[in-house]
Amino acid sequence: MKQKAFLSLSCCAAVSILSHARAQDSDLQKAAAAGDAQSQFKLAMDYDNGIGVKQDQSKAAEWYLKAAQQGNSRAQNNLGSLYNLGEGVKHDDAEAVQWFRKAAAQGDPIGEKNLAVMLANGLGAPRDCKEALDWFQKAVALGQTDAIAPIGIIYSNGGPGVTRDYAQAIKWLLKAAAVDSAPAQCRLGLMYERGWGVKPDRRQAADWYHKAAENGDPMAQYKLGMLYAAGSGVERDLAQTYLWLTLSAGQGNIAAERDLPFLNSSNSSLTGSDRDEGEKLLADYRSRHASAAPSPSPAGGETVKK
Repeated sequence: MKQKAFLSLSCCAAVSILSHARAQDSDLQKAAAAGDAQSQFKLAMDYDNGIGVKQDQSKAAEWYLKAAQQGNSRAQNNLGSLYNLGEGVKHDDAEAVQWFRKAAAQGDPIGEKNLAVMLANGLGAPRDCKEALDWFQKAVALGQTDAIAPIGIIYSNGGPGVTRDYAQAIKWLLKAAAVDSAPAQCRLGLMYERGWGVKPDRRQAADWYHKAAENGDPMAQYKLGMLYAAGSGVERDLAQTYLWLTLSAGQGNIAAERDLPFLNSSNSSLTGSDRDEGEKLLADYRSRHASAAPSPSPAGGETVKK
C-alpha cells in the first residue's frame, strides 16, 4: 500500500510539473506575440533546439528576426548563424554578415567573433584580414578564448590588410595553445616543422602536433602520422602512423584519405603486428575521447550560436 501511495504521489507530481511547464510555455508564447523581444528570443531558441516544442528552424528564424529587429544582439547573432549555415532559411552569407555586424556593433562577443570569421574567409563580404583582426581582438577582450588562435593564424599567413608577422603569430598562438586550442597547437607544429619564425625543430613540431592530435585536430593527426612514418622528430613507428592516419581520414582529411589505403596495402611496410598494435592504440584513443567535440577549423571555425 505504501508503495502504491508513493507511485500515486509521484504521478501527481509529474502531472503538476508538466502542467506548470505548459503554463510557462503558454506565457512565453503570449509574451512573444505581444512583442517582448526577450521572450521572442527565448521562443526562437526553443524552436531552434527543440526544447519543449518540435524542432523547427524555420519558426526559429521567424522569432529570431522579430527579436533581432528590436535590437536583441543575441537574436541578431543567431539569425546570422542560420543564414550562414542555411538552417531554416536559404543560405545567404551576405545576409549573415549584416546580422553579425549588427550584433558586433552592440558589443556582442560572439557576434564579433562570427563577423571576424566571415571577414577572414571572405564569406558574404570581401576578404579583409585587417578588419577581421580588429573584431577577433575585441572578442578576445570580452572573453572569447576561441578567437585567440585565428589571430595567430592570420599573422602567420598574412592577407588583405595584414603583413605576415611570425613574431606576432607565435605570440598569439602560444596564448591560444595555453588554453588548449587545437588549431593553435597544430599551427605551432607547422611553424616548427617548416622553420617559420623559429629554428626548424622536428621534435618540437611532433610535440605540438601530438597535443593538437590528442585534441582532435585532423590536420595535426595526419602530420603526426607522417612524422612517425618517416621517423622524423620521433622514432619510426608505423602503428602510430596507422592510428593517426585512421583518425584523420575518419574526419575527412583529404591527404589522410589518400595515404591510408596505401598504408594498408601489400606495398606498404606496415606489418600485421603493426596493424594489430595500431588497432589497440585506436581503441584506447576512442575510449578516452568518446565524447570529444570535433576540432574547429584553422580559419576560425564555423559561426556559432549562443
